[in-house]
Amino acid sequence: MRRVLCLACMMVAMLALCGMARAEAVGGKFAQTEGFRHFVASQKALVDQDAALDKEIEILKRRIEHPERGPLEDIRDRLFEFPFMVWVFSLEDKTFYAIAALSVLLMPLYLFFLVRFNPMRFRLMTSGKTFGRLWRKTRQRNGLAGLALIVAVSLPGAALADTSVLQDIKMYYMGDDFEKGYVACKYDKGEISLGYAEVNGVAVIQKPGPGFDRPYDVAAHLLGLGLGVGAEDLASLFSMATTDAQRAQVFALLAKSGKDVARDGATRIIESICSQRGQDVGVSIGIFKALLSAFADSGNRLMANSLVRQFLEKSVSRVKDLAGLDSLVDLAVDNDAFEIIREATAAAMKPVPPRLPFAESVYAARIQFKLDKDLARHYFQNIRFDLAEFLKSEAVGLKLAKLMRELSGVTAFLPLYENDALYAALRRLPNEQRVALTGFFDSVSPSLAAVAYNSIGMEPGDMVFANPRTLVLLARLTDTYKKESPSDFLNSLKRAIVEYNVPYSRELLFEALEKVHQKPSGFVESVLTQDMNTDCRHQRNSPLIFSLIQSLTPEQFGAFETYFIKKSDLRQEILELLQSRDKDVFYRVLTTLFKENPGHIALLEFPNDIMDISAVASAFSPETQAAFSLLPAPYFVAHHALSGPTPDAALARKVLGPEFEGLFSSFLSNQKKELSEKEAVAGLILLTLAQRPGVTAFADESLVLEKMMTGYFAEAKHSELAGQVDAKKRVLEKLKDRIARIDAQRTRLVATVANLTELLCFGLAAVLFSICYGCNVIMPGRDFSLLAFFVNAMEAFGAFAMATVWLFPFGFATVLAFQLLRGLTRTDTLTRDMREGVAFLQDGPARAAWEDASDETPPDDADAAARPA
Repeated sequence: MRRVLCLACMMVAMLALCGMARAEAVGGKFAQTEGFRHFVASQKALVDQDAALDKEIEILKRRIEHPERGPLEDIRDRLFEFPFMVWVFSLEDKTFYAIAALSVLLMPLYLFFLVRFNPMRFRLMTSGKTFGRLWRKTRQRNGLAGLALIVAVSLPGAALADTSVLQDIKMYYMGDDFEKGYVACKYDKGEISLGYAEVNGVAVIQKPGPGFDRPYDVAAHLLGLGLGVGAEDLASLFSMATTDAQRAQVFALLAKSGKDVARDGATRIIESICSQRGQDVGVSIGIFKALLSAFADSGNRLMANSLVRQFLEKSVSRVKDLAGLDSLVDLAVDNDAFEIIREATAAAMKPVPPRLPFAESVYAARIQFKLDKDLARHYFQNIRFDLAEFLKSEAVGLKLAKLMRELSGVTAFLPLYENDALYAALRRLPNEQRVALTGFFDSVSPSLAAVAYNSIGMEPGDMVFANPRTLVLLARLTDTYKKESPSDFLNSLKRAIVEYNVPYSRELLFEALEKVHQKPSGFVESVLTQDMNTDCRHQRNSPLIFSLIQSLTPEQFGAFETYFIKKSDLRQEILELLQSRDKDVFYRVLTTLFKENPGHIALLEFPNDIMDISAVASAFSPETQAAFSLLPAPYFVAHHALSGPTPDAALARKVLGPEFEGLFSSFLSNQKKELSEKEAVAGLILLTLAQRPGVTAFADESLVLEKMMTGYFAEAKHSELAGQVDAKKRVLEKLKDRIARIDAQRTRLVATVANLTELLCFGLAAVLFSICYGCNVIMPGRDFSLLAFFVNAMEAFGAFAMATVWLFPFGFATVLAFQLLRGLTRTDTLTRDMREGVAFLQDGPARAAWEDASDETPPDDADAAARPA
């Protein structure tokens, strides 16, 4: 036993080695020469340089196409929203840096000027004594406004919420993740990512967008947090829903609400559904069914009956056609509530005439079956032979099938059809409709379906169906009504595939065969045999035929070798399949085709598994190597002819003659008398075939090819690659220039942000100093008013703005405007003597205590206040 196993292992190893040796090494002799090594080294240097350039170019292109995105870029995008900043970024670099440098210089110089040369103004700006006095006076005179502000903040907001703004701000600072998410959904205008999908069992949208999503998330958070959501809020949310998915979300919230809210909200939604003008009743019923479905899976499911009653009562009066009334009756019957609308339905059916179009007759018969079965039978009798209409609408067809089953349950109404009349009516229809109608009758009555099946044509032409699924239906019906002998069906189908254009796929055919319990392999053989017996003259359904050939087993390939030779419309595909599945059959078919007519295979190519160019691959580019992953068919014929113990040199010469002539002609017609990379590889392959052991028929060709290949590797022919490297260097320089400009823009952005930061700090200081100055420069008894404070503060702020250079026009206009305003509101002077304010700051606590008790200037200081300090 051990010897047998060893022998088996040796045989497997030998077979594997034979399979590996099938690919013959190309150019091994040249790969050992010094000229080849020099050629490869020179080319490798250029290739490495080319690859390095490609990598660097790719990196730079990636930087250009996908620039770095950081906080600075976000700040820039925000700044571009302001026209002034757009103007700033549009300035030339020299102008911008000059203005920025001047601004940075002037801001501290202005502060130094205040401290050194205007100390009284600086003291008024830095003393906070009078600020408290202004606050006390403002509070005394405007207390009602402050109280009104507090009350307004405590009132509920208007965004579908029962929480006040004060509650919201508390949740923002002290709440959990759900409460903070609720505040974000209620107030934020930008993008939101909650990070959770539900709040205590209530589903939320994790990334709510504008429109419906935000109000929904607000209501869902309120419900999940137990803060309560009103019925009117849910009704309003339903009115915002535009898709079935959004409406389902609203219904889920409603079903999870308390009983009172759920009942009130459902009533409001039903009123909204029924009040939609121009909306089809079927659409309304679909929306209402979704509402019922949500309630059926919740704790409020006991409300379903009352909701059905409400919907039926409100909908029956707005039904305008029989289709809508039929759907409404179906809803009532399904929920055992037909008695609610019986009278209204009967009243609506009274003016309906006895003869109607097909669809309306179906609806009328279905409705009348609940009211008057004789009338239902009458409507059906009017349309029962309109068989072509049965298939035009799937929805109507389903309703008709249900009606026929109901009528079949009434013994007095049987039979619905006489067999002969039904058979004659069906024979007047196209075969595909007969199959479809047989399937329809199969869902109603087996006896009717048996009559209909006998009307189906079984000729090959009858097997061509526009709808491919009809074939599967026919197979199923055949298995049901002619289970013992499906041969007529199979024979006709086989001929239809060969002789007619059919829209079937292999998978669909196999599915049909499975319905009649037939093995696919036997049917495939019968189809291919039928095609071969007709000498493949029809040439139809090539993709389908090839898919059937692919399903053949390796043992079956040899039996169909003659068929493969005849099947000219699938020659390339069949040969590729044989090459991968059965090499012996592949070479036999290929050789036979060449002998019959060389033109049959001249343009065919197959995957290269006979010539291994790895020994010389380093001398050629990856693109050239990839080009020889496929080889022309003549190479395979020559390779097979020269293999084995008795090479067929005559066949090989006949095959390779055009290849040699084409290569030599291309070389001689080239002005530089040189080969391209592809021609060099082709020459190495031809040389390998010509120098097969025991083959002397190509001695002259071998001599010429050796000289050509020796010259190719001896000379440095890399001008094309060198030119490619130079071109990429120029591209790289251009990309570096673009990167330099991008870096300069980023540097400019950094400088802009830094300058803005300095301006912000200076501006905050300016605001604080201006407020203090405005407070300290006004005095009781003289100009102690909010207007005076505002005028003086803005005038001081304008002076600060002028020192920034950027805001000089704004600051100048501000100073000028408020000086004019002060002149209009004062009669004594347009200038301000700051010594009075400084002197006033130096008075003791007695003056402050007096100010708290009175708004008048003390009598003993009245004259002093009027005099200059």
